[in-house]
Amino acid sequence: MQIMNTGSNNDPLQMAQNMAALARRQYPDMPQPNVLPQKDGTIVQFYAYQAGKNGVIESNVFRYWKGKDGLYSLQFARRTPLSAVNETSAKKLANQNVVLIKEIADVDKQKIEKALMLR
Repeated sequence: MQIMNTGSNNDPLQMAQNMAALARRQYPDMPQPNVLPQKDGTIVQFYAYQAGKNGVIESNVFRYWKGKDGLYSLQFARRTPLSAVNETSAKKLANQNVVLIKEIADVDKQKIEKALMLR
């Protein structure tokens, strides 16, 4: 899990669209990113990968929202060795992403903001 105050761009939808565009450019042969506007922010989900002998596929789910001190980003990510990916495991990854999207949407943003203020 990654948490950061992104500061410079305070539009959650724009940040999610920027992340989706970056993923499309870097990983054009992967499924298109999903940008999911929420009432209080935006979620983006996409896959990334690293090819080669020790290659991995990475599932990413970000949530962006405006807080009292700027724009916040929360990331869930999971890496799986490419050697372990087959049709069954790919379906399992996709199903896990559905769960991750719901989980990240349900995160208590106030707790996240409070934790960041203590640092």
